[in-house]
Amino acid sequence: MGSFDQISQAFKPKEQRAADLADKWFPRLTGYAKTVRMSNASEIMGALSPQEKEIANYHRNILATGQAGTDERGRPVTVYSNTIQIPEGPHAGKFVTIPGYFDKSIHDDERVLWDKWGHDINAGKWPLYDDPKIADERAKYIHGIMDSDMVLPPHVAGMYDRDTQSVIINSDARQSMNEVQLAGLIALERARGLLYSPLGEQFTKNFDLTPDQYDYWNNYYLGPGVDAPKDRTKREDILKSTILSRMLVGDQLPQGAPQLTPMQAALGGLLKSYARSGVGYD
Repeated sequence: MGSFDQISQAFKPKEQRAADLADKWFPRLTGYAKTVRMSNASEIMGALSPQEKEIANYHRNILATGQAGTDERGRPVTVYSNTIQIPEGPHAGKFVTIPGYFDKSIHDDERVLWDKWGHDINAGKWPLYDDPKIADERAKYIHGIMDSDMVLPPHVAGMYDRDTQSVIINSDARQSMNEVQLAGLIALERARGLLYSPLGEQFTKNFDLTPDQYDYWNNYYLGPGVDAPKDRTKREDILKSTILSRMLVGDQLPQGAPQLTPMQAALGGLLKSYARSGVGYD
């Protein structure tokens, strides 16, 4: 008969067992994304008010109609929640959370947001709060539900979500990968969390790609069938963070990939040493 730990481990969800394995492999990376999200959003929608559900439903409608956009880092955008103080009308002075993504663009100017949603706000469609801190907390909670509900594109096995500091796993990847493969994916996405830290962003900024490297990795990761930003700088940022993430967790570059320059190898080695020491968590 197995030990209590072995028995309890057997009853954990597959993704949690994989996360535990990734913890053992790369304990310093765990701090960048402690949570691995694979929850059923419909089970926790009941904790939302009718108005808060409107935010989640807005997200689902954008997904269902194929209108999702991307932010400056290539991450999917469906709502881009903004909380503003209501300037006039029956709810003047209160705070309201509203979508900042509409007309296939991201908006954060309060006047533009009010012009877009003022009528709906006055009608009580969107969630109202007396305290901006509570509004922010609820917005993060709703965002977590939307992350759980997010349908990642088929080519994206997992994604690091910066706002919730969690790793989101594609349900197809969960089904097709064994625990060791899933643990590797979790570790890789946690490595992206390090790269989103101020320290990691400096490393990414200085990890310049040669023209040959850009052409190779652009075709390898961001081919014609991949929904990615068109802007070269944004694409290059995605590629650099992907290569650095793979270096952080010890992945070998594919056969035929251009060799790293001495400067790139040195930067990657230095970043790995920081990751092992736990520097850069803030």
